[in-house]
Amino acid sequence: MALAYSATGVAWETGPGRIYDVLSDVLVQHSPIDVRDLLMLDLGAGTGAASRALARAGARHRFPVAIAAE
Repeated sequence: MALAYSATGVAWETGPGRIYDVLSDVLVQHSPIDVRDLLMLDLGAGTGAASRALARAGARHRFPVAIAAE
Protein backbone atom coordinates (compact mmCIF):
# COMPACT_ATOMS: atom_id res chain seq x y z
CA MET A 1 0.00 0.00 0.00
CA ALA A 2 2.76 2.45 0.91
CA LEU A 3 4.55 1.80 -2.39
CA ALA A 4 1.36 2.42 -4.39
CA TYR A 5 0.66 5.61 -2.44
CA SER A 6 4.21 6.87 -2.96
CA ALA A 7 4.01 6.19 -6.68
CA THR A 8 0.98 8.44 -7.03
CA GLY A 9 2.53 11.30 -5.05
CA VAL A 10 4.37 12.87 -7.97
CA ALA A 11 1.31 12.66 -10.22
CA TRP A 12 -0.79 14.29 -7.50
CA GLU A 13 1.66 17.11 -6.85
CA THR A 14 2.06 17.97 -10.52
CA GLY A 15 -1.68 17.75 -11.21
CA PRO A 16 -4.58 18.20 -8.78
CA GLY A 17 -2.27 19.14 -5.90
CA ARG A 18 -1.31 22.39 -7.61
CA ILE A 19 -4.97 23.37 -7.92
CA TYR A 20 -5.70 22.51 -4.27
CA ASP A 21 -2.70 24.58 -3.13
CA VAL A 22 -3.84 27.65 -5.09
CA LEU A 23 -7.44 27.23 -3.91
CA SER A 24 -6.28 26.89 -0.30
CA ASP A 25 -4.17 30.05 -0.56
CA VAL A 26 -7.15 31.99 -1.92
CA LEU A 27 -9.42 30.72 0.86
CA VAL A 28 -6.92 31.63 3.59
CA GLN A 29 -6.31 35.07 2.05
CA HIS A 30 -10.08 35.74 2.16
CA SER A 31 -10.50 34.51 5.72
CA PRO A 32 -12.46 36.95 7.90
CA ILE A 33 -9.67 36.67 10.49
CA ASP A 34 -5.93 37.18 10.18
CA VAL A 35 -4.31 33.80 10.84
CA ARG A 36 -0.85 35.21 11.57
CA ASP A 37 0.42 33.99 14.92
CA LEU A 38 -2.74 31.95 15.56
CA LEU A 39 -2.57 28.24 16.34
CA MET A 40 -4.65 26.69 13.56
CA LEU A 41 -6.16 23.20 13.36
CA ASP A 42 -6.61 21.61 9.95
CA LEU A 43 -9.04 18.84 10.86
CA GLY A 44 -9.34 16.25 8.11
CA ALA A 45 -6.11 17.54 6.60
CA GLY A 46 -6.11 15.12 3.68
CA THR A 47 -3.35 16.25 1.32
CA GLY A 48 -2.21 19.06 3.62
CA ALA A 49 -3.04 21.84 1.17
CA ALA A 50 -4.83 23.93 3.80
CA SER A 51 -2.02 23.36 6.31
CA ARG A 52 0.56 24.58 3.79
CA ALA A 53 -1.57 27.65 3.00
CA LEU A 54 -1.94 28.46 6.70
CA ALA A 55 1.81 28.08 7.18
CA ARG A 56 2.51 30.41 4.25
CA ALA A 57 0.12 32.93 5.81
CA GLY A 58 2.05 32.88 9.09
CA ALA A 59 0.02 30.58 11.35
CA ARG A 60 1.71 30.15 14.73
CA HIS A 61 5.28 28.94 14.38
CA ARG A 62 4.45 28.26 10.72
CA PHE A 63 3.32 24.76 11.72
CA PRO A 64 -0.47 24.41 11.91
CA VAL A 65 -1.78 21.25 13.54
CA ALA A 66 -2.98 18.82 10.85
CA ILE A 67 -5.09 15.74 11.57
CA ALA A 68 -6.00 13.25 8.87
CA ALA A 69 -8.03 10.11 9.44
CA GLU A 70 -7.54 6.87 7.56
